Order: sequence, then C-alpha cells, then structure tokens
Amino acid sequence: MKPCTGGRIVIVDDVADTRCVVEEVLKLGGYTNFVSYENPLIALEEIGRNTRPAIVITDFNMPGMNGLDLLAGIESRHPGIEALIITGDPLQLADQTRYHVIGKGPGFTKRILEYVRQVIVEA
Repeated sequence: MKPCTGGRIVIVDDVADTRCVVEEVLKLGGYTNFVSYENPLIALEEIGRNTRPAIVITDFNMPGMNGLDLLAGIESRHPGIEALIITGDPLQLADQTRYHVIGKGPGFTKRILEYVRQVIVEA
C-alpha cells in the first residue's frame, strides 16, 4: 500500500449510527475531508462523477448492493482504489477480497483510524 497525501475519504454504510461513529473517529483523528452515504448506489454514482477518493470505508451488508459489489463498481472507474470493509463477520470475507477487512466490535474504531493513517499522509 502506497500512502497518498491528503485526499477525500468516502464512508458508505446504511446504518446511521455506524456512519456517525466513523465520522466522529475521523474528526478526532484530525480528518475533515470526508463524505458519507447511506445508499451504496448513490455513493457509486457520486464517486463516478468526482475525483478519485483516497480511501473508501464501507459496510459489507447493505440493501441493494454489498460492499464488494460497491468496490467492484468503483474499481471500474478508479482502478486500485484503497478500501476498508467493515462487517459483523470478518471471517466470511477473509479469502474473498484484497481489501482490508475489520469486524465491528470492541476497538474497531481504533483499527479504522490506524488503517486510514496508513493510507493517507496529511499534506
């Protein structure tokens, strides 16, 4: 993984509480350039119209499209995108994806911030 400088963080999760938690941990970590989406289909449209995000943080289980399908759609527009998938059952995805996967639960916000810091180097 090659760190990038600055860049927009995209959060996609159909659960408002989880989106808020991720937003708060990013703010506490000093990141302010992020946008959140509830609907993965809308997120995919918007990402296709905008510049490449530095990282996409997405839930796996969402209505209409799962996180892997979302990332496949983003990859078609932005190959090699960095992404973090958050799921209640990380073992189900362990061998299915090249993306970093973390489980929801104790300490997951710390792991989100650690991963984002690996990917994004602030300018």
